[in-house]
Amino acid sequence: MKEHTGLFLHTMLLTKKTFEDVAIWKQEVDNYSEEADILLVGNKCDSMDDRAIPKEEGRLKAEKMKIPFIETSAKNDINVDEAVLQLVTPIVERQFPGAVETKSPAPPAPSGAPARRSCVIS
Repeated sequence: MKEHTGLFLHTMLLTKKTFEDVAIWKQEVDNYSEEADILLVGNKCDSMDDRAIPKEEGRLKAEKMKIPFIETSAKNDINVDEAVLQLVTPIVERQFPGAVETKSPAPPAPSGAPARRSCVIS
C-alpha cells in the first residue's frame, strides 16, 4: 500500500459497528502507508430517521484521528463530488504544483437539466 497517496475510510452512518471499526482501519493504513491522505466518509446521511451516528460524533472521531470528515449520500448526490475533490485536490497539487484550477459552479442549467461543476487538471 506504500504507493497509494489517498484513501477513503468509508463508514455507514446507520450502524455503530462500522463506525467503531474506523479506528482499526486507520491504524492499518498508518502501519502500511507512508503519509497517505485519508478522508473519513460517512455515507447515507440522507437516512436521518435511521442514522446511528450523529454528525458531531463523526466530526469528533475524525478530529481525534487527525483526518478530515465529510458526510455523503450517493442516493441523493450529497457531497459525493466534494468528497472526491477534497481527497484528490491536495494530492494532485503536491504532485503537480499549479495544475489544479477550481472554478465556481456553473449557473443552473435551464429546464431542470443537471448543473455542471468543473475541476481543471492541466
